[in-house]
Amino acid sequence: MKSYSIIVSLMAALAVGAPLEATNSNATVSNSNGTDTKIVPQAFTRFRCRNSEGAITFDKNRVFANVQNFPDRETPGLSGYPHEFSNFQGFAWDFNQWQCGNYEPLLEMPVFPDGHLYKWNVNRNAAGGESPGPARAIYTATGVIQFCGLIAHTSGNQGYFDKCEEI
Repeated sequence: MKSYSIIVSLMAALAVGAPLEATNSNATVSNSNGTDTKIVPQAFTRFRCRNSEGAITFDKNRVFANVQNFPDRETPGLSGYPHEFSNFQGFAWDFNQWQCGNYEPLLEMPVFPDGHLYKWNVNRNAAGGESPGPARAIYTATGVIQFCGLIAHTSGNQGYFDKCEEI
């Protein structure tokens, strides 16, 4: 009976467009006037990547903007990026799951916390080139660029990758 009432409450809230209240009793803030305000969970705004050199934080909007400016092709630029990401570790993607799970290839491209676009068509060892750093955006480019997820090397700028978390 309890699950039925939850479903009915959910359907009613959706029907009238009302926000759902937090059910966690700890999800309140006491105001200076003595009243309590319920906290509505917010969508994530950042990614946090864990690395042997510390945590790296990325603004979600900067990452998404970078991805929309990535080359929509498999052929690497002079930097060697973008190139195919083989997903040997078997990551399940949190974004565009159908496209990212069914389209090949997945591509990887460096991203940076300050949001600057990687110089993908400049040799990274030449003047004006840059290190790709530890983090990569994974995406598909099958006609339309689709963001799949953010990963980072677990040890400096090399080795295995780990998925970055949404915070």
